[in-house]
Amino acid sequence: MRKRYGDFFTWGIPGSGNTLDFKGTIHVIVNPREMVKVIRSGGQYPSGLLEVLWVTSKWFEMRKMKSGAIFKSGPEWHRMRKFLQTDLLHPESARGYTPAMIQAAGLASKGAPAYVSDMKKYLTHCSFDLFSAVLFGEMTNTANPNAKNKSDDFQTNIRFAESTAAGLGESINILFDPFEQVIANPLGITTKRRQFCFDNFDITWKIALAKIKRFAERMERGELTANEVNSYLFRAIIIAKRKRAQI
Repeated sequence: MRKRYGDFFTWGIPGSGNTLDFKGTIHVIVNPREMVKVIRSGGQYPSGLLEVLWVTSKWFEMRKMKSGAIFKSGPEWHRMRKFLQTDLLHPESARGYTPAMIQAAGLASKGAPAYVSDMKKYLTHCSFDLFSAVLFGEMTNTANPNAKNKSDDFQTNIRFAESTAAGLGESINILFDPFEQVIANPLGITTKRRQFCFDNFDITWKIALAKIKRFAERMERGELTANEVNSYLFRAIIIAKRKRAQI
């Protein structure tokens, strides 16, 4: 696209961008120096890609979850983004997660032969294993179905990974469906495709919530492993406790 159109061009993805623009015009900047100007001009509450993911945002709204603000713009988005950026996305924090990620990647690599006919599924499980290593400090090992050291939660983790991938995958596909975008969404119609996403998100949230509660309980009892102590969730709980104490 750059060779054909240069450092700045537009293309249309119906359903994205300005809701009044049926073409869904996307402006593409290839030059990073020019992109820095755009980011700086966005102000304190810039528009971001997450705002386009309206299916996921709808699920948060329907479940009355305040954390759905991450898919919007404004003060609450800014607060949540700052919280995530500090202990999850900051380079210093990211380096602390590296040992667990390397361990998870090593375990996942052993499962590659079992997925030779379904690389997409394998990569889904690899991503989930690395995500779990960072967030929970847990070696879920879902990418290796032949692993001898399967945990008692192995099947639950498989369902966690696949329901998340299914829900998010379909929510992205819906963004390119003219019927969903132009008719169903404005009229508030919950289609079968959207309900499929919601059902999978419900499964993901139920499993995640149980994991978080169990993690917090074990943390109180001093039962966490070294990887769990270095996880994002451990830091998040510590920060949350400090803020409550300040209040």
